[in-house]
Amino acid sequence: MKIRRPGTSTAVALLAWLCAWPLGLSLFAARDPLQSWWSVPLGLLILLTPLVVAWWAWRSGVDVDSSGLTLKGPFSSRIISWESIDGFAVDRDGVQAILRDQSQVSLRPMQAESLPSVIEVGGQEMAVSTAD
Repeated sequence: MKIRRPGTSTAVALLAWLCAWPLGLSLFAARDPLQSWWSVPLGLLILLTPLVVAWWAWRSGVDVDSSGLTLKGPFSSRIISWESIDGFAVDRDGVQAILRDQSQVSLRPMQAESLPSVIEVGGQEMAVSTAD
């Protein structure tokens, strides 16, 4: 099971990249020598920022299988085995995995509604407790 950010995040970032093309290219084509030292780096920044955001939105998420959870970021991943997960907490920020050492790991973009499916795919049992 793969949980990713909505596809609209990636689509909006790519749309922003298309809209940035005229400004980015005009900064590359600046002929004034006084502006050339800053126009090329600024043009690169304007063109690359939406691409980095699109890569982050497309790549980051949580993969679930019978061995555990794999948290994926744009340039890294972290594997958390089911044995090291003590439980899950849900609050307004989303879902967090509570590890055996009582530390918490954010599972963004996972929502509370997908937690039963995640536990089922992992082959785990679900016990519900509420905090007073």
